Amino acid sequence: MMRQTWRKSLQQTLKRQTKSERATRLAIVGVGQVQAGDDAVGTVIARTLRTFLALPEHILVIDAGAAPENYTGSLRRFQPDVVLLIDAAQMDAPCGAIHWIDWRSTTGISASSHTLPLHVFANYVNSQICGEIALLGIQPDDATPRSSLSSVVKQAARRLLQELAVNCINI
Repeated sequence: MMRQTWRKSLQQTLKRQTKSERATRLAIVGVGQVQAGDDAVGTVIARTLRTFLALPEHILVIDAGAAPENYTGSLRRFQPDVVLLIDAAQMDAPCGAIHWIDWRSTTGISASSHTLPLHVFANYVNSQICGEIALLGIQPDDATPRSSLSSVVKQAARRLLQELAVNCINI
């Protein structure tokens, strides 16, 4: 797995897309199992963005839960320049760490809470909807069933939300 400074990578990805006259069409897709503790971090971030930010029309936020493949129609209609996937990811990093992950490197067999492996979904989106797919992973602390995120993952979610708010408004 290639890891880059996630803030810098996010900024670079969004800047690459702003060369045209129109604003970058960004789809943020939060992925995760709501009933599985820290695995819900992607959906929590998506829900928070939709609830607390007045998003411009060139940004679509999807809370995809455990089945992002159910939202390919919404993505196709929106026609994004960039799809940013946010999900809990086992990266052997400190709990709450946020890393930019090459989605192509997530093809190994692993236990997943998704109905379809994320790399299969990303490959489909990459080939059929838009060519720029980004994946931000957050290292979970505990993905056992419970009602909320652990405190360390909650702090990571806040950091990511702040960065998204700043970068999304400026694209």
